[in-house]
Amino acid sequence: LQQWPEGEARALAFATLVAGNLVLVLANRSGRSGSAPARRPRNPIMVFMLLAAPLLLAGVVYVPWIARFFRFEPLRGSGLVMAGIAALLSLFWGVVVRRFGRAKV
Repeated sequence: LQQWPEGEARALAFATLVAGNLVLVLANRSGRSGSAPARRPRNPIMVFMLLAAPLLLAGVVYVPWIARFFRFEPLRGSGLVMAGIAALLSLFWGVVVRRFGRAKV
């Protein structure tokens, strides 16, 4: 990230936080009763948030007057891929900790 412009690095960090939180919400929900709730959420507010968060993120990063407020620059495709990979890694880490990290004492 040292070669990236500061505004693009800011946008990448923000996109990674948003994507990671969405993935962790789904992982936490699916951990209670298998993976079915992650595919068919029964909570209409969660459905709304899962649809609204990426749209709002796109607005914050790509709408010029909003992006200027946060001092963001538009992300390249590689930045979006990096944010997605980081979000999936956080999901993987959560699964590993959930499965192997809880030792019974």
